[in-house]
Amino acid sequence: MRRLRRNSGHLTRDNAVAAGDWDEGYALDSLNRLTQMRRGTLADGSIGTEKRQEDWTLDQAGNWAGYDVEVDDADTLNQTRKHNRVNEIYDAFDAISEGSGQSQWADPVYDPRSNAITLPKPSDPAHTYSCTYDACAGTSPDGEPPGHGRRRRERLHRGLLRVRRPGAAVPWEVYVRPGGMMSVRRGMGSVIDRGSYMPSR
Repeated sequence: MRRLRRNSGHLTRDNAVAAGDWDEGYALDSLNRLTQMRRGTLADGSIGTEKRQEDWTLDQAGNWAGYDVEVDDADTLNQTRKHNRVNEIYDAFDAISEGSGQSQWADPVYDPRSNAITLPKPSDPAHTYSCTYDACAGTSPDGEPPGHGRRRRERLHRGLLRVRRPGAAVPWEVYVRPGGMMSVRRGMGSVIDRGSYMPSR
């Protein structure tokens, strides 16, 4: 069950399927853009016991100028991000800056068409995925997990590619949504790696 604002912006989501603290509450700005997510137990229309909180600071173009994550009331990520005039995450010295003592994220790299050709690896953001693109601008990370060598790519629908190594029985599926969320799964199995990058708009 969801509670909405008058302009259809989501305020809460009551997760009736997953057991535990998986309800969510949202904060939106005057442009109906998501600026905060709180996950925990929903009670009387708000999140009481909070397990995770994410906050986004958005610039005029909607780029993530800041991104903060709290887990069990402890800061786990405090980022500031710099963008160039074409909304790519870019700075000559350090495009993504982290809070004191937090792991450094690798900066994305883009080709002349603003496709991200290098991205932080979700499970180890100090290291990177190298991305290649098909004729429809669909992407799949190179290196891990699909591995090296020639691959056969099947365009399933917008943002989703199936990548199969020669001789492999089960393909990897790489899903990249327009907002920058990426997930990787093998066959019909569970997602094995995911992350958020907010690439160029």
